[in-house]
Amino acid sequence: MEKLHKNIWDFVNEHELSKYPVAQEHKIKVQAWLNNILGLGVLEHPLNDFKNDHTEEEFIFKTYERCYGEYVTLLEENKSIFGHGTTGLTSWQGALMLTDWFVINNKILKGKRIIELGSGVGLLGIHLLKTCPDILEYTFTDTHHNVLNFLNYNIHLNLTQTPSYKDSYASIMKNGPPTIITPSNNNSLIAYYRIQKDNPEKDSVSLRKLDWNTGLPKYNLREFDVILGSDIVYERSLIPPLVGVLKTAMDIDSKRRAYIACTERSQTTLDIFETEILNNGLRYEILYKGMYSPRENILNSDVQHQRTRIYEIQSVSSLPADENQSRTL
Repeated sequence: MEKLHKNIWDFVNEHELSKYPVAQEHKIKVQAWLNNILGLGVLEHPLNDFKNDHTEEEFIFKTYERCYGEYVTLLEENKSIFGHGTTGLTSWQGALMLTDWFVINNKILKGKRIIELGSGVGLLGIHLLKTCPDILEYTFTDTHHNVLNFLNYNIHLNLTQTPSYKDSYASIMKNGPPTIITPSNNNSLIAYYRIQKDNPEKDSVSLRKLDWNTGLPKYNLREFDVILGSDIVYERSLIPPLVGVLKTAMDIDSKRRAYIACTERSQTTLDIFETEILNNGLRYEILYKGMYSPRENILNSDVQHQRTRIYEIQSVSSLPADENQSRTL
C-alpha cells in the first residue's frame, strides 16, 4: 500500500499540469475521494494540511481536457457566476459542445477567418486554435474590461511563449491577471498575438473590444468569413443587438455563416432568439442537439448536463427561393 501511495503522489507532482496551483476546496475533495477508494487515512501527505485551511482563492486555474488529447488551462473566477459585474469570467458548457462539434466538422473552419462574439475567458477559441490547425485567422471579442483582461492572459497562457505570463501563478490566483484595459479605454483593437510556429511573423490571432449595443466595430468587417458564439443567448435584452450584428455582417457578405451554441435553459428565450433572426431577414437551422453525460464530469460553473443546440445562421439572400425556410431538428 505504501508503494501505491508513493506512485499516486509521484504522478500528481510530476504531471505537467502540476505547475498550476489548485484551489484548496478541490484538493480536499480529491483527498476525500482517494481516501474513500483506498481506505481512510491512507494519504499521509501535505493534502491533510488543507483540511483546516479555509482560505478561498478569488480566482482559480481550471483545465479542460477532451478525448482528442488537447487541453486548455484557463484562469477563471472561483465561485460567483455573476461576479465582477459580468457572466464572462467563467466557462460554460456551450463552448465545449461547440468545440467538440467542430472537431468532427473541422472542414467548415479550414482556411477561414473567424470572429467570435462574447468570447468570455476564451475556452471556445483557444480550444479551436489548438485542435483545428487549418484556421487562417481568429479574432476574440468581448466588451467588459475585466473579461478582456482575463481573455488576454489566457491567450498568452495557452498559445504564446511569453515568459511573463507563465510565472507567479499563486499571485495571479489572488490578484487576478495583469490589467491591460480599463473601463475608460475605448480602443477597439487590444492586442495581436503570434502563435503559428511555421510563420512566426504572422499575427494570426487578435483581441478586440466589441459592444453589440453600440453598433459595429470600426475595423474592417470584410476581414472574416465565419462568426462563432457560445452561450451568448441568455439575456433577452441583448438578443436584438446580437442579431443586429449578425445581420449587418451578412448584409456586407451574404456568404457568411454564423454558428451559435445555446444551452437550453429557457425555451422562451430561444423562441425570442429564433423570431428575431427571422424578423431580420436571416435564416437558421439547428444542426445538432446533444448533452453531456454525468460520467463525463464536465466542470462548468453553469448548470450541468442540460441539452445544448447548435444553430447555423445565414442570410436568406444566399439561398434559392425554395430553401428560405428555417429548419429545426
